[in-house]
Order: sequence, then C-alpha cells, then structure tokens
Amino acid sequence: MSVTTTQKFMKMKSTQILLVALIISLTGCIASHRTKVPGVSYSRVDPTNVELLYQEPTKPYQTVGFVSVDRGAGVKDKYIERTFQVEAARLGADAVVIESLPVKGLFTTVQGQGKAIRWNP
Repeated sequence: MSVTTTQKFMKMKSTQILLVALIISLTGCIASHRTKVPGVSYSRVDPTNVELLYQEPTKPYQTVGFVSVDRGAGVKDKYIERTFQVEAARLGADAVVIESLPVKGLFTTVQGQGKAIRWNP
C-alpha cells in the first residue's frame, strides 16, 4: 500500500470507530445501584407497591438503603422512576424518596439519588 492509500484506510477506520462510539453513547440505557443500610435487612417486595415520593414524608419511617440511577440519552422519566422502584423493592422498601433525578448532558452526567424507606408500624 502506498502512503496515500494507507492514510485513506486509517481515516476510514477512524471514522467508523467514531460512528460506533457515537451510536453507543446515544443508546438509551439506565444503570442503577443500591446500598443497604448496615444491620437492616428486609425481603424483596413487588416494585409496583413501592411509592415514589419527591419530598420528605410526614409519616414516621426508617431508612433501609440508598439508590442511585444514571440516565442514558433519550431515556424517559417513567423508566427512571421505574428503576428507582425496582432498586428500592430489592431492599424491601415501602417507598423511595427521590432526592434528585439523573441528568445526562453532552459533557456531564449527574446521578439521580433516592432514599429507600419503610414505614414505621
């Protein structure tokens, strides 16, 4: 191969790699994580029974864990909320207090945070 042909080949490969990277970064996905409070353990519950709260409840409760959610590009809020419910349900929570929703920007990503809680008897 001549230098010109090699350069064209490398430019074409670089373009393909960038295109694949762009497609992957624009794919809508959600990553989540949960952390259990030490010494507290409950059985999983049905996620559809986990309440979504956007402010501190007035009812007494105990914190059973914390949930974090990352937003992929193009992911709708209803899927984010569902992910909060699923992760809180795995901790045995009755509700999740969403303290912040995840934000996906062009150059930055802010993780969503929530507190998984159980109502006091």
